[in-house]
Amino acid sequence: MHAILSKKADGAGEFAVAMTADEKNRFLRGISAGVDDYYDMLGTINAERSDCSRAADRESIHSSIRHSIGFDKLGRQLFCALEQWMEEQLRSQAAANVAAGDVVNSMKWNGVLASVFAKQGKHEDALVLQKMVIDTLQRELPHDHPDLGEARRVPK
Repeated sequence: MHAILSKKADGAGEFAVAMTADEKNRFLRGISAGVDDYYDMLGTINAERSDCSRAADRESIHSSIRHSIGFDKLGRQLFCALEQWMEEQLRSQAAANVAAGDVVNSMKWNGVLASVFAKQGKHEDALVLQKMVIDTLQRELPHDHPDLGEARRVPK
């Protein structure tokens, strides 16, 4: 069974990201290991090569897209929806950790979110968030803890 994790209405369309709990956990493990792979994957999305569950509907749907917003705009909207979904998932993980009383792991997820912001070109947002992560971890962890060194790494 799939759960709808995020929806984004954009103009006349709506995008939804649906996945199982295992798929969500795999995503979270992967993005925490490195944001670059996810942006590389997002860059390969090609809406025009997408298919339909019913082959008979493919031409009708593709024709409608071509004559309305076009595949380029659809691809950009899909990319933005997936970026927004990634941000929501990371914020959710950070909030869940705070709710559970685990500030250190919350800061790790905020550090991943700072890397996502940096990748998006939101450098000011990335720096503000990264500073909060460092300040919080310095209060929460011993001064020689290895996570402090990792937190001080500037997002790319």
